[in-house]
Amino acid sequence: SGEISFSFYTDSLAVGNYKYLGTYGYMFFIDYNNTDEYAYAPSDSMSFNITSNINGHISGNFSGVLTPLLDPNNNTYGDWSSVLITDGSFKNVPVFN
Repeated sequence: SGEISFSFYTDSLAVGNYKYLGTYGYMFFIDYNNTDEYAYAPSDSMSFNITSNINGHISGNFSGVLTPLLDPNNNTYGDWSSVLITDGSFKNVPVFN
């Protein structure tokens, strides 16, 4: 629970699935317990499923497999694909352009 910010790079937020793969290049997704989590390894991914978009508010669910950044000064990553995000959901979230 709590506040999480995700950046979508798309021309719309239509109902559907949006997936970012680690093979696209590393990308920060979330800070969890003061550790940044990235789509970094080829086996990493982050998936967002938008089930509704009504009046600029979206609802849906998300899941992911991510890699932790242990030491940002040395770009030291932890075990690849060791962070699992399951059963994430969002409801009636405003979209900002």
